Amino acid sequence: MSILTKIIRAGNEDRRTRFHTLRGNLIPKREIATAPIELFLRCVGLERKGPWLSKSAVREISKLLRDGKHTRVLEIGGGRSTTYFSKHTSFLMTIEEDAEWARKIQTQISKSKHEFVLVNTELSLWLNSRNKHNMDFDIVLIDGGSDEARKRSLEILPTLNPKAIYILDNSDRDIFKEINFELKPLHTTRFSGLIRNPFQATETTFFYFEL
Repeated sequence: MSILTKIIRAGNEDRRTRFHTLRGNLIPKREIATAPIELFLRCVGLERKGPWLSKSAVREISKLLRDGKHTRVLEIGGGRSTTYFSKHTSFLMTIEEDAEWARKIQTQISKSKHEFVLVNTELSLWLNSRNKHNMDFDIVLIDGGSDEARKRSLEILPTLNPKAIYILDNSDRDIFKEINFELKPLHTTRFSGLIRNPFQATETTFFYFEL
C-alpha cells in the first residue's frame, strides 16, 4: 500500500476516505488543503491549542464570543476547549464524568481570571437536576458523556433555555441522525473539517432555537 493511499484511506469502514464525514460528505476544499501541514504536525506530536473541533467550527465559536453577547458557557465534556473558553468567557461551567480527567482540568484552570465551575458527575444524573432557573447559558457545547446522554441533552435542554446556541460535536454519528427534539430548532449550521488526532474528518452542528 502506498503512503498516499494510507493517508487517504479511512481508518474504518464507515467512511469513504479520511476526508469524508460519516454522512459521506466531503469536507471543504480549504480544509483538504491543510492536510499536509496537519499530518506533519500530528507526526511530530504537536497538538492544537484550541478545541478539538474543525477550524471552521472554532472560527464560528470565536465570532460568537467576540460579540459580547455570549459570555456564559456550558461545556459538556472538558478538554482543550475548557482552557479556550476560560480565557474568553465571563462564566464557564464544565461537566466532566471522568474523575481523574476532571482533576487535571481543575489544575489547568485554577488560575483563570473568570468564574469557573467544574462538576464531576455522570451526565445523565446532572441532566435530571436542570430546570429553567439553572440553565442560564448563552452557548452550550455538547462534547462529552455517552452518545445517548449527549442526544438526550440536545433533546431536553433547549426546552429549559431556548435562547442559547447549542453546539453538538461529532454530529455525523448515526445516533444523531434522528433526534427527537422536544423543541424544534429554527435553524442549524454544519461545519466540517480535519482534526489532527485522529487524523480524519469531523462534523460539528450549531442549533438555533431562537433567531
